[in-house]
Amino acid sequence: MGALGLGASLTSLNKYCSDTSILKIYFLCSSVDKGIKQYILDLLNDQNYNGAFEFIDFDAQKEFGKYRSLQNDWTTYGRLLMPDLIKENKALYLDTDLIIETDVLDILKTDMQDFAIAAVPTSALLYALEHAFFCDILHLNPTLTVFNAGVLLMNIELWKQNNIKHKLLEIGNTYPNELLSADQALLNAFFAGNFFQLPAKYNVHWYAASIPAAVADDAIFHFVGSPKPWDVFGKYLHSGYARWKEFDVLHWSRHILKTNKKAQLKRTWSIRGSYVKRLLKKA
Repeated sequence: MGALGLGASLTSLNKYCSDTSILKIYFLCSSVDKGIKQYILDLLNDQNYNGAFEFIDFDAQKEFGKYRSLQNDWTTYGRLLMPDLIKENKALYLDTDLIIETDVLDILKTDMQDFAIAAVPTSALLYALEHAFFCDILHLNPTLTVFNAGVLLMNIELWKQNNIKHKLLEIGNTYPNELLSADQALLNAFFAGNFFQLPAKYNVHWYAASIPAAVADDAIFHFVGSPKPWDVFGKYLHSGYARWKEFDVLHWSRHILKTNKKAQLKRTWSIRGSYVKRLLKKA
C-alpha cells in the first residue's frame, strides 16, 4: 500500500522544488494498476508539475520473492534495479512515506566524491535491527555507521562500474532470511561505514508517538514505523497526521483506498502489533 503516501510525497516535492522542469521522476511500479497510474498523472497535472516522468514496471515477487519481504511485499527491493533501469549518472531515491519540505535539486547537487551512495547516518551497526546478522554472521565492525534507505542519492555510474547490484544480490542469495529490513539490510551490509553522509535534515524520522525535533527550516520528514498517518485510525494515533493531511490533495488517500480496500485490510492486520503498542503508549 505504498501508493497511499505517494500523493503527499509528490505534492510536497513539487511545491518545494525551485524548478521542476529540470526533474525526471521515475515511478518504480510493481502490481500498480492503470487507475492508480492515471491518478498520479492527474495529481502531477493538478500541481502544475513541469518536469518529465516515466513509469517503470517490474515484478517484485518474481525478482526478489526468495528474499525476506516487508509485510509480504517485495516492492522495496526495486531500489536495487535502478542502475539497470535508469539512464542517468546520478539518481535520488525517495520512499513513498515522505513529506519533502526542501528543494530536491539541492540534494542532487551534492558532491558525493568517490562514494557510490549518499544517505543520512543513523547509528552504529551494533544498534541496528540486524546487528546479529551484521556483527555475528558477516563479522562486520560493530562501530561502522549505518543508514536508513528511505532517502538515497546514488551514483549510478559507479554502481555499474563496480557491479554493485550483483554483489548485493550475492549477499541476499546467501542470507535470504536474515533481511529483517529487506533491501535496507543488504545496502547496509555492503555500504556500512562507506557512504557519503548527508545532513540530518534530509531524512528526519517521524514516529507515530512523537513529533521530531526541528533540525532545519527545510527538511524531509520520513514517517517510519507503523502505523502511518494514512493507516486506519492514523488520525488519532499518529502525531504527524495533520502535517501529512496538508499535502493529501485531491482526496488522494481516500481515492486509493477505494481502489484496493482488500490490501488495506491485509496491511491493518499485518501491523496489528504496532497498533497495540501505540494504544498502550497512548493510554
